[in-house]
Amino acid sequence: MTRYIFLLLFTISLSNCASAKVVSSIPGKSGIVAISQVNQEEARIKAMTLMERTCTGKSVEIVKEGEVVIGQRTDSNTNTDFNEKNKSNYVGASAGAVNKNTTYNNNSANTSATGVAVKAGSSSSDTTGSVKSNSSTTTVNVTEYQIEYKCK
Repeated sequence: MTRYIFLLLFTISLSNCASAKVVSSIPGKSGIVAISQVNQEEARIKAMTLMERTCTGKSVEIVKEGEVVIGQRTDSNTNTDFNEKNKSNYVGASAGAVNKNTTYNNNSANTSATGVAVKAGSSSSDTTGSVKSNSSTTTVNVTEYQIEYKCK
């Protein structure tokens, strides 16, 4: 009994990895479905069910299929180092670092920042400093596998 339950749960977990969704459809005429790349065989079975539902009794003809660009993702990373030095009478050190990471996806932004600042010792009021900053931005296309079909 335990073995049966384990196999059932394992089968359910595998089938949940595969997905198919309707991108667009015209009932009885045509449509586009998107499938996941995780378990493509299972996803194609789910996609065929969706296509047959749109065609209601007619046969399904796949017109074309492949990767389609559906958007872009931009990752931006900025590293900034703050260094202060005293011209005279400074004992100790002062340094800091701030890292900022911003991700843009489908018109929304997610920004996270982490930082460390350390200051020890004493100094007179005459200090100078420097700021070093490095930035990089990477933009990549976001794609999904789509199947375009028509009803015959």
